[in-house]
Amino acid sequence: MVRGKIAKILNDHQVVINRGSNDGVQINMGFIIYEEGEKITDPETNEDLGALEIIKGRVRVHYLQERVCVCATDKVMVYEPGMNEAMKAVQEAMTRSIMGIGFQREKHLPLPVPKDIQFTEKKHSPEVQVGDLVRSV
Repeated sequence: MVRGKIAKILNDHQVVINRGSNDGVQINMGFIIYEEGEKITDPETNEDLGALEIIKGRVRVHYLQERVCVCATDKVMVYEPGMNEAMKAVQEAMTRSIMGIGFQREKHLPLPVPKDIQFTEKKHSPEVQVGDLVRSV
C-alpha cells in the first residue's frame, strides 16, 4: 500500500501526489483522497481500531515521475440535454411542484437509535485540499 498526501491541486479533476515511481506508484494505480475522522474503539475489547477514513474522492495515476505523480478523476459519459429538453425538464419540475407531486430519489432508511444519543463526529470538509491524505486502493 502506498500512502502520501496531495501536494498540489492542478484543476477540478487533477491533483499531484507526493509519491512516485521510487515509492512503488505505477500508471493507472488508483488512490482514495481522504481525511481522518474520529477514533473508533472496539466495544468488546476497548482496543483502538484506528480512525475512520472520510473519503473525499477517487483518482487514478495518469503521469508518473520518480517522486510525484499526477492523478485524475475517472472520465464518465454524461448526457447534456439540448435547450428544448432542458426547458421541458424545468417545465415538468414546476408542474410537479405546483401539483405537489414529488420526485423519486434514493434515501437511507434511519436506524432505530435512542433519541438522546449524542453524535460525536465533527464536520468534515468535502473539498479536496493540499495536505489531504491519500492511499492506494
